[in-house]
Amino acid sequence: MNHITISKKQRFILVKIAQLTIVFPAELVAEIGIIEQNKIMILPFYNDSLKGCIYYNGKIIPLVDLKTVFQLDYGVNRDKMILVCLSEKAAELAGVGLIFDQVLGSKYEQELPQELWNNNQENMKLFNLEMLDKNIWELQDYYS
Repeated sequence: MNHITISKKQRFILVKIAQLTIVFPAELVAEIGIIEQNKIMILPFYNDSLKGCIYYNGKIIPLVDLKTVFQLDYGVNRDKMILVCLSEKAAELAGVGLIFDQVLGSKYEQELPQELWNNNQENMKLFNLEMLDKNIWELQDYYS
């Protein structure tokens, strides 16, 4: 899990996208916010998981759509979305906003299912930076 160390007292933020629960180490989360769909500036020639960017709290934040990353069904398109902004602990992904459906709360490690740590939990995944495509920032060929 990169350079993030897990301790018994560490908190985790749980979010939901479609039927999947993503568990973030709290130290990777700078803030959680709500954004409006109509405020997103679309970036058409980038990877599909890069939804666009938004001006939020005085910063321009690139937005990664976790439904696309995990290839989940979209369901209803909402006017407002929830995002997790990654902290400096996320290294080169610091400041990136991850879009999801719902915040479920936070828990300590011992409150989470043991299968999560072995990656054997089908509807729950521990977030790590490798889940995001390394080519997300590369321009795509618009003729394809």
